[in-house]
Amino acid sequence: MQFANLLAVLVGGALGSLFRWLFILKIPFVPHQFSWGTFLVNMAACLLIGTIYPKISSDFWRLLLFTGLLGGLSTFSGLVIEIIQYCEHQEYRLAVIYGLTSLIFGILLAWLGQRFSVLFSY
Repeated sequence: MQFANLLAVLVGGALGSLFRWLFILKIPFVPHQFSWGTFLVNMAACLLIGTIYPKISSDFWRLLLFTGLLGGLSTFSGLVIEIIQYCEHQEYRLAVIYGLTSLIFGILLAWLGQRFSVLFSY
């Protein structure tokens, strides 16, 4: 393992996690409402990874940006715990809507980002 790669994941992950935490402080989870905070950071990460991934071939930059920064920004575990919290509050409809919209829009935004990236290649 190269030290530079380790550092790339460490720094990127720290920054991504910090950005997610700061954003979610502004839009916290509320059990009887749609979880916009986690949803929006996850969707932003999906769009960014779709947009940037085709442009980056360097292992170092992929580790820094994708594994680190966007991996730290997005949070599958946060999505899952919020779905569990919805269920604990008998908000089953919200749990299903939140889970499905996160999955569907995440895939769609990653794909759209990739399409935009290809369209605007120079």
